[in-house]
Amino acid sequence: MKKIKKLQINRFIIILLIVCFTSLFIFSNKSNKDEYDYKYLQDKYKIVTFTLPDTIYFAGQLVDLTNPYIRERVETELYSITYFHSLLIKTIKQTDRYLPYIEKELKNNKLPIDLKYIAVIESNLVPTTSPAGAKGIWQFMKGTAIKYGLEVSDDVDERLHFEKSTIAALSYLKDLYNMFGDWFLAIAAYNSGENYIKIKINEQYTNNFWDLVINSETARYISRAIATKIIYQSLKNFGFYIPTYEIYPKYKYEEIVIDSTINNLPLFCHQMNVSYYNFKKINPWLISDKLVNKGNKKYTIRIPVLEGYKISTSSNNDSVELIERI
Repeated sequence: MKKIKKLQINRFIIILLIVCFTSLFIFSNKSNKDEYDYKYLQDKYKIVTFTLPDTIYFAGQLVDLTNPYIRERVETELYSITYFHSLLIKTIKQTDRYLPYIEKELKNNKLPIDLKYIAVIESNLVPTTSPAGAKGIWQFMKGTAIKYGLEVSDDVDERLHFEKSTIAALSYLKDLYNMFGDWFLAIAAYNSGENYIKIKINEQYTNNFWDLVINSETARYISRAIATKIIYQSLKNFGFYIPTYEIYPKYKYEEIVIDSTINNLPLFCHQMNVSYYNFKKINPWLISDKLVNKGNKKYTIRIPVLEGYKISTSSNNDSVELIERI
């Protein structure tokens, strides 16, 4: 009996020693791993500040970034955009679908090419709806959209039609510039409304945008556009190494003209043998599941084509070309 009891005690001691040594080994390894992770972070991961130029031109107007008040406003937006990595990468990858057309229309209308960045800061190149009800890449409010010739009805909202809303937005911006004679004031008015900017100019005895005390969203608006230009003109300097083959390709489609009512768009797509999701994706201006057309208006509808529509998942050669500037 005593031998059995002694044996049990010995087993208990052995088990206890094993547990102690195992725990020491685990904690020692964890400590080493934590130390390694910390050292890795110190060596590899850095949150950095960026060097800004002393001056930059936006829409042909000089921005003096040696002025501490202006520099702080632009830097605030620059860090906000740069360190929101996921959103910036997604927006950059969308650019081929939208910016070439915007640039073409800006040139056709003899407008500053920098106005393309207004679309970027308005919507991150996603035809979305704001809490205030503004819609599309250019974020038109309903009243302004109708004023500039866009249809807004139960079934159709051309604020979400990229090409038509682009033409309307550029017309609006041109009118605002003719009204104020200054691109910063015109762009601010695009955001807040022309009457608001007129009132603030009269109340504060200045037509210098940088001297106006206005609502925070509009006050940030110009700085955000300038910061976007700075980042997009030198992506690698801000740590964004994005291969050109990762850019989302332009949508591939065929166009048909419709001048009658379509009572059921899902059925229409089924009969056309196309995905209803893809159809709505490239026709976001068709906002319901039907198209009532009592006046026999002609609508150009895009039918998605999948054949040959692929996105590359790797480079075809050893030399990876990066997106340098947009």
